[in-house]
Amino acid sequence: MYCLWESGMQKMVWRLGKLAVGTLLMALAVNLVYEPMGMVTGGVSGLAISVKALAGMFLGRSIPVWLTNIVLNVPIFAAAYFVMGKKYLGYTLFANLSFSAFLYMLPIVSVQQKDYFLASLYGGVLTGLGLGLIFTNGLSTGGTDLLSSIIHQVFPGLSVTSVLFTVDALVILLGVAVFGMRPSAYAVFAAWLASKIEDALLTGLHRNKQIWIISDNYQEIIHI
Repeated sequence: MYCLWESGMQKMVWRLGKLAVGTLLMALAVNLVYEPMGMVTGGVSGLAISVKALAGMFLGRSIPVWLTNIVLNVPIFAAAYFVMGKKYLGYTLFANLSFSAFLYMLPIVSVQQKDYFLASLYGGVLTGLGLGLIFTNGLSTGGTDLLSSIIHQVFPGLSVTSVLFTVDALVILLGVAVFGMRPSAYAVFAAWLASKIEDALLTGLHRNKQIWIISDNYQEIIHI
């Protein structure tokens, strides 16, 4: 019994560690690339970047991205609790709080001043690696991913991917209106690069090979 408990604890610590590293990488992408460069790649963090800029324009005082990320996720997690149950939300809540904490602690300094191409490369790589670590656990950081899953549960006719694409597209369009076309175009490139790196990590960890052998001597082959 003790060995089983110890094994379970090791798995939990390993999973939490991966979530922490993944959210750290994602927060680095936001604070070092996306926010200082005005690049909105979608998601709640992207919406938070636009909210910060709009608050600065109209209120004369910006709202930190980490704070908006937490506030916007509160109703999403509340809805998920009733729709999907608390078991699923445990690790996802940890990932979201970890992401928000890193957004708060890390400095906001652009790694490439106004070099949008290099910035999109750095941002895409950091985001892709971070999401890859998180999604290998079958989890998310909440935000639009979780919102899309909730909408799919309520309206099964709508696929998670189509809802996620629609929501993120609206966030990106807001980014175009706030920051202009150029940074938004590179933001889309960064999001595309991140998705490719994420897919490579996921398929690389779960890759299977199938071999077909066609022969008249199948009886002999099955005994080899």
